[in-house]
Amino acid sequence: MSIWDNVTGVENAESNYIGKRFAYARKESKKGIRYDFLIPILNEAGLDNYAPNPPTPADAFRRACQDIPKRYVHDKESGRKYKINMILIDESADPIIRNLQLTEIDKQNRTSTDGKLVAQIKFFRDSEAIVAYHGYQAGYEFDTCPDFVCDRIQAAIERFRKERDLVSEMQIHNIIQKILQDAGNPVNRILSTWNIPVTREELLDRLLRVAERLNEYEEGIFVTDTLPVIRTPEVTSKVKADAVIYAVDKLNSLYKKAKDDISVSTDVEKTTLRVKGQLKQEAEKVMSLVEEYESILGEAMDEVRQAREITESKLKEFADSPEQQMRHRETKRRLRSGGNKPAAVEAISEEVEKPVRRIKGMQAQAQVQASLAM
Repeated sequence: MSIWDNVTGVENAESNYIGKRFAYARKESKKGIRYDFLIPILNEAGLDNYAPNPPTPADAFRRACQDIPKRYVHDKESGRKYKINMILIDESADPIIRNLQLTEIDKQNRTSTDGKLVAQIKFFRDSEAIVAYHGYQAGYEFDTCPDFVCDRIQAAIERFRKERDLVSEMQIHNIIQKILQDAGNPVNRILSTWNIPVTREELLDRLLRVAERLNEYEEGIFVTDTLPVIRTPEVTSKVKADAVIYAVDKLNSLYKKAKDDISVSTDVEKTTLRVKGQLKQEAEKVMSLVEEYESILGEAMDEVRQAREITESKLKEFADSPEQQMRHRETKRRLRSGGNKPAAVEAISEEVEKPVRRIKGMQAQAQVQASLAM
């Protein structure tokens, strides 16, 4: 089944125009995306408020070291197989310290040796220097460091020089996600596919301009596809369902995070005020999107309003109940220690009674046409 099966395209049917269905795929840039290249692109597209923080030397060091423990190593001289483990000693200190441990894998006898320490890496924040200590240089408890481990350390040092100027792949991912979350909502159960209402298409257009510039920089790193979404009974129902599920899931995630914060707080009253403020702010963003959909589709989404009321009520109940907080802490502790997952996790369900209230069709049509004319 194609992801576009539920989308109908009709020319010259602007009064029934809902918005766009947007899908994208990204792959990691081989050249790396420089920070001083990305920022002007975002500025030109009017997306400067989504600009990431500049890369810090410590972040560049962490990214440079990512490949050290990747993949098993086959030592041609000995014919043995090894796994390098990188142990994070202290990531907040200066210097940042990491130990490298080597484990020998005996595939034939299906066993492995206890890991032995072979090297230590230190990153000094002020001087932005990486210093590697091999074998006994690192301490009496360290063993001889094989050449293949030394090679990986040297590759990380060389990569650091490049990483200092680059935006991380996670930063690029977060930029795209933040833009899309402000522009619309994900399509339920279809990865990297979003519904963008007509009222927010301008934000999608700006993102597409960024995608175009990135593909000019390196071909095929940000592939996009858009299709118009035109009103039919089936499409209207699907778009509405996607919006409701997204809104309820969002409220659920906010509720769960608020419970986590309150349950571990030493000042429940202060934390409750903070999380309630966050919930209100994010809920208003969700409701703004929902109200735009209601205007465009001409149908009410009272399920979301009910879910918001339930969320706020349950959060107040949780904040006022030390007993619930204690149970929540115990549940989280069991999950962290590998205990059995609870049979049911409390959540706000989107399975609430369907509303009968409808939005005036003429009003919705006029608003859509006015939006298209802009």
